[in-house]
Amino acid sequence: MKKFKKAIALSLALAMGLSLVACGKDEKKDDTTEKAPASESEASSEEKSTDTESQATDEVPTMEMTTGNGKAIHVYAWNNETGDLIKQFLYKDYPELEDLVITHDLGLGGTDAEYITQLSNAFSGEEAPAVIAADIDAAKNIMEQDFVVPLSDIGFNEDCYANAYDYTVEYATKDGKLYGATWQVTPGVVCYRTDIAQDVLGFSEPDKVAEAISTWDKFFDVAAQMKEKGYYMLSGYDDIKYPMLDSRTESWVVDGKLVVDSSIDTYLEYSKKLKDEGYTHETTMWQGDWTPNMSGDVFCYFGTTWFVPFSLSIDGTDAFGKYNVCAGPVEYHWGGSFLMAGKDCVNPELAAFVIYYMTCDEKHLYEQATTENTMNFPNNKKVAADLIAAGEGSMEKLGGQNPYPVYDELLKSVDLSLSTKYDVNLNAQLDKVVSAYANGEYADVAAAKDYLKTLVLENVPEVTVE
Repeated sequence: MKKFKKAIALSLALAMGLSLVACGKDEKKDDTTEKAPASESEASSEEKSTDTESQATDEVPTMEMTTGNGKAIHVYAWNNETGDLIKQFLYKDYPELEDLVITHDLGLGGTDAEYITQLSNAFSGEEAPAVIAADIDAAKNIMEQDFVVPLSDIGFNEDCYANAYDYTVEYATKDGKLYGATWQVTPGVVCYRTDIAQDVLGFSEPDKVAEAISTWDKFFDVAAQMKEKGYYMLSGYDDIKYPMLDSRTESWVVDGKLVVDSSIDTYLEYSKKLKDEGYTHETTMWQGDWTPNMSGDVFCYFGTTWFVPFSLSIDGTDAFGKYNVCAGPVEYHWGGSFLMAGKDCVNPELAAFVIYYMTCDEKHLYEQATTENTMNFPNNKKVAADLIAAGEGSMEKLGGQNPYPVYDELLKSVDLSLSTKYDVNLNAQLDKVVSAYANGEYADVAAAKDYLKTLVLENVPEVTVE
């Protein structure tokens, strides 16, 4: 998918000093390149489990529950996700922490600039953030704020995080120190209608559909077939956003200067082609008929681990049970949440334990992945292997398909080494350009890219545009 993978050293505890929290031994147990499709039918669960376990570390230390110095800590998040997980799992396992771990839902968007402002302001009061949740699209920026400190500063033992998938460690590491940890991984998949696949392609099995759309050329060939039979390939032309963003071979910003990667040209061209050829309903993601079309005449949606249980809104419709997931034309990720540590924490031992419990505790992560109203695929190779070996993860809305082996296979290719703190703002400017170009406001890609540069000059002044 991209360039290279760089090795990340997870065992930084000795270099950073002794942990403040006691740890014991674990007593628990080119975008058109052809590629092999990932599906649960490619290999048995046992084979995939073995493969995952070979990447996992068996002996991982644990953190014991502690109330620290007895002072209450405050956990801040832009929405209710983190707070709900704490209430559902942490309070259940450790009811004595209910009055010591206080959650705050600020009711904002994950990429809303106001979130940073409110976090900064909160440090002047008695309820200063000890733990801060950040959407992955904004986390790089939040890590740069002076109110966030390395996890080692509060005594979080990074050895406990040794089974995290590599991309989550790489993404949250700055200057050799880990600044964030996450409980979930979010590889991208294609969610497709099995009944429409059977009608148009003559087959509906995930491995066969994955092969049929395994390059963008093949994807558009299938789109033409869908149109001939009266279906739409996607709901909107911006549905390819996340796969295209992860197809970049260069960062948005290099040495402080804007870099418009060639994949941006491709994104613009493909979006306009989807619109001009009538392959979509021309909806906008999350707006209007975008969601209702999931139970209509749309063949597929690009999705991810959280998308399937929570955003694939087909309950009570004729489409329920008629979706499967498979690999798409390129590997990508979509979403995720990280937990960070706030400066001057009044109870660092308790804050470290909360982050440990949420992101490392195997029993908790397994339970999250098997609880109907959460079902987050865990950021833990050992837990993932255990889930797959046990056959956990099948979903009625997917007609009984278990997507977990698909997720695990695709995770091997997720790479966020190109991420920068500017991405959330630059991606927002690109959204405007894609819409304008697809709707014919610019004569060619070059003119559309000039518009992008103008928007960056106006909205991201800290980036140099040449």
